[in-house]
Amino acid sequence: MPENHRFLLLQVRNADDPMREHEIQCFARSFRCPVDQITIFDLLSGVPSDQALNDADVVLLGGSGDYSVARGGPWLPAALQTMRELHDNAKPTFASCWGFQAMARAMGGEVVTDHDRAEVGTRTLELTAEGLEDPVFSPLGRHFQVQIGHEDIVTKLPPPGRSARIE
Repeated sequence: MPENHRFLLLQVRNADDPMREHEIQCFARSFRCPVDQITIFDLLSGVPSDQALNDADVVLLGGSGDYSVARGGPWLPAALQTMRELHDNAKPTFASCWGFQAMARAMGGEVVTDHDRAEVGTRTLELTAEGLEDPVFSPLGRHFQVQIGHEDIVTKLPPPGRSARIE
């Protein structure tokens, strides 16, 4: 990733969440950039300004241990609208964990809480041939370990093309 890339990390984390800083460090390490290239905005406080979104070369949608896409909250509709705007504006976006679930829902997919299919622990991932060519994933090597902790599951992917507006 070029040194001059500006990242905007959209988090959904309480101020005292120990993973708040850890997530920033993990993204910086994965994208091989200094932490100061990552601007943080917490979606619990509202939505980022148009200027903040425009200034970012890449938007990162982070995780959350305390908040659920399926259970929602008063802040969720505005957050989902921001994700639809990212899509509408073709803004390069990487969504992990909560961010993936939220983006799927924002674009018309279905997300449910399912404790019977919860994913918890350490897993080894293997990249496909395409993954080995990807600028985000290729630096991680063919096999790498990831930590997972999901009780929300995307049960239906968004439809292809223009998405439904589901809150």
